Amino acid sequence: MRTLRGKAFSIDEDKLLCQVYLEITQDPVIGINQKKDKLWEHINNVFHSRRLSYCTEDRTPKSLSCQMSTIMKAVSKFRGCIRQIKHLNPSGASEMDIISINRANVLFSEDKEYKHKGFQFDYVWLILKDTEKWMDTGTMEMTKQRRKNNSFDGSQT
Repeated sequence: MRTLRGKAFSIDEDKLLCQVYLEITQDPVIGINQKKDKLWEHINNVFHSRRLSYCTEDRTPKSLSCQMSTIMKAVSKFRGCIRQIKHLNPSGASEMDIISINRANVLFSEDKEYKHKGFQFDYVWLILKDTEKWMDTGTMEMTKQRRKNNSFDGSQT
């Protein structure tokens, strides 16, 4: 049986979904070793408990999962474009410089899947960009080194 497609997610719903997704998946107690269905049921419960009056559509765990998958795919592609642009830029150009001149977005929209659309999730980019999955590789290496040093220092008693 074919189901009808629901109303498109609003910007506020996307932001809330990303915040809830990160909160739950990065929690060392809640986010680890859960089956996919349980994880999305939990995300669904938290999402619906926090949604405000502007979020009138009743979202299912499956619709939340599909929307987050769409967001993650686009954000991963956009992060790749930023990395490509960074490798072309002279040292000293910041990530905001790159985004502000839309070079990464132009590169993104050259992909046949996103042609004529461009990057449509810039409003969640600021929420997701500093998480480990989408973090700049230079920043990620520094974070890993810090963790390694902290665990090494902690074992020296």
